[in-house]
Amino acid sequence: FKVNAIRLVFWSSVSLSILTSPVLFFAELPVSYTFYISFILIGIFGYFADVFVLDIVKKHNGSAPSRVISLSIPISLCLGWVVFPESWSVIKSQGYYGYIMISLAFIMICTGLFYIKNNPVAFKVLYLMLIPIFIYVVMNFITKYILSTSQICLLYTSPSPRDGLLS
Repeated sequence: FKVNAIRLVFWSSVSLSILTSPVLFFAELPVSYTFYISFILIGIFGYFADVFVLDIVKKHNGSAPSRVISLSIPISLCLGWVVFPESWSVIKSQGYYGYIMISLAFIMICTGLFYIKNNPVAFKVLYLMLIPIFIYVVMNFITKYILSTSQICLLYTSPSPRDGLLS
């Protein structure tokens, strides 16, 4: 869109909030203040990252930034294995299939980065997108940490013996 990125992100955020707000009447809300503070911070940082990305998209016709922004996913995954080592148990439980899929994903990422290097516009955009990619990676970590330690998530994932569910 050839519109102001700040206005576009603001109105898309407002409309998304209005459309999803009826869910609040049916969900049990967490009682932890860190949950709300963390997601407010994620919203603020995400707002600025989205404005930054949309401004780059407007200047570079959208193709290169949309290819580069997906790098936040494998970066989050690789750093997540270091920060959250318990994630390896999920991969190990899949056997060779999990290792094969991860290997194929990394081969595709490396191949894509090789071809980005050959395209001067995409290579320039890669440097411009480092800040939003970093913000998205940090947001992924905060979200994973808060959702894994939140009382509402623990309520559904690990029932306690006093509830009578394990006896």
